[in-house]
Amino acid sequence: MKKSGFFWVSYADLMTSLFFIMLVLYVISFTILQSKQGVLQAQAEQLEKIKNVQKAIENLDTTYYHFDDENKRSKSE
Repeated sequence: MKKSGFFWVSYADLMTSLFFIMLVLYVISFTILQSKQGVLQAQAEQLEKIKNVQKAIENLDTTYYHFDDENKRSKSE
């Protein structure tokens, strides 16, 4: 009987330790993902601005500018 009681105490201590380890790992992974989300959001905003500029360049007046397909840029004629 006495050995059985010792088993459950050590088992409970082991499970408590594993719980705290998993909790710490969760907090670490959450903070890493939060920082990466900020970086990805900034990159998405930059990409949107680049697309807006490219769209504006494509809509330039063709009487004054010619779009060079080879170099992917507009040049005056």
